[in-house]
Amino acid sequence: MDSTAQELFSEKVTRYIKSFYPLISLSTFEEFHTDELIQKWAEENDAKIREWSNGVGWVDFKSKRPLNVSDNTLAGALSFVLDNDRQEGFLVLRDVWPVFQRESPQYDLQAALLLKKLVRRLQTSEDSSMTIFLVGARHEIPLILEKDAVRFDVPLPDRKEIEGLLHEHASVQQYDLNEDEVPDIVTALQGLGEREIEQLLNRACIINANISRDDVDLFISEKEQIVRRNAALEMVEGSENLGDIGGLDNLTQWLQRKGRIFSRLAEANDFGVDTPKGVLIVGMPGCGKSLCAKVTASIFKLPLLRLDLGSVFGKYLGESEANLRRALSLSEAISPCVLWLDELEKAFAGVGQTNADVTTRLFGYFLTWLQENTKPIFVIATANNIELPPELLRRGRFDETFFVTFPTKKEREKILKIHLKKRSKKLSDNDIQSLAEKMDMFAGSDIEAVVKEAVEAAFVDGKAALTAKHFDDAIKNIKPLKKMASDLISKYEEMYKKYSIRPASS
Repeated sequence: MDSTAQELFSEKVTRYIKSFYPLISLSTFEEFHTDELIQKWAEENDAKIREWSNGVGWVDFKSKRPLNVSDNTLAGALSFVLDNDRQEGFLVLRDVWPVFQRESPQYDLQAALLLKKLVRRLQTSEDSSMTIFLVGARHEIPLILEKDAVRFDVPLPDRKEIEGLLHEHASVQQYDLNEDEVPDIVTALQGLGEREIEQLLNRACIINANISRDDVDLFISEKEQIVRRNAALEMVEGSENLGDIGGLDNLTQWLQRKGRIFSRLAEANDFGVDTPKGVLIVGMPGCGKSLCAKVTASIFKLPLLRLDLGSVFGKYLGESEANLRRALSLSEAISPCVLWLDELEKAFAGVGQTNADVTTRLFGYFLTWLQENTKPIFVIATANNIELPPELLRRGRFDETFFVTFPTKKEREKILKIHLKKRSKKLSDNDIQSLAEKMDMFAGSDIEAVVKEAVEAAFVDGKAALTAKHFDDAIKNIKPLKKMASDLISKYEEMYKKYSIRPASS
């Protein structure tokens, strides 16, 4: 039987403990589950556990009650271990990352040096067998110990483990599960911790006396709350569907094909088809790139997460990388999903320049993740400017790159009909064709603005129906983007020709 993600993780850490690695960093928001793992490892290694917690000091590991110690600083705790205690068992240092962060008000160089001294003693002494665990929401290792620490992100339950929790809950609460509904329930619970899943199942059971597909909306709403706690991620809700796109046939047909693969992913993988990675959409502002991201989630029937790379940047050393790692890890946990990165060129502006070290490191981490990610996450990245780092454009990062430009006459007619229908309005085919001719320089967003203004004018005039004059006036009032930024648009068009990017429209 295949091992679960948490079983594999536990086995890996156990090997490091038995190999006498002195310093292990565990990044986790699942404190209860992580404590259970540490307790399990301690029992396997006949180890005593001691814990020092930032803000409290020495505490009892099981009860978390403070212990009566005169010096409760981290430096005092490490001095005590060095001077008065045998170096054996497990030492848990919880939430100590602010102490080791140079920009933090809690930064303590003495504590970092004492930790180094303790690690060195453990590495050189034959009588010492202590394992030090740094447990907290992020990895923050003193620079002097960077090469001595082993880092692990504690995994959330995978599908197999969630299914086990679900069946265990059904057994305890004595209700029957519909096995046909189990895959949908498990998908809805992905991205939650073990304790969160147990609490959520209890809530749903109180409401309905059992767990069924009817509870999926409740589980998804809980996942939305978790996403909201991450400043860089947003769960985007919308009613957009394929019918809201006027044209872009090459792109939409390509997305539909990828969507069919995602809907039968296990079967496709068994057949030899790779899991689709994603698409890069570049092109003119206001021509439907953001709309395509929302419609992709509808085609794939998956949640849409928007990653704001600007929110990733932090003021402390290493904080930006940690924020990006957490956001991508949360996306992996919630998968299958669509991950949308908007205005990619702004996020990675300055990559490679001497004064952009943080941006360059983030870019490197993001590229590695794009290349190596194996989770069912379809990444849709959008950008106005094609002058992106060449590493991002090569095959392997994205499955395809599409260029979106200003709509053709036929596409302008479709866009007009879409926005009229949204407002329960109609025009004759002749009127629509005539208006499409007049708006030959208009982007999709410009056409929408024309319809909005024409409908508003008709209402103010007290007219029961739209007239040609309402539209003619709106077209005169709205200056299209292609005229407002003609030099920039010309520059973009030349670049797209140079790179021979696949057009989104047929």
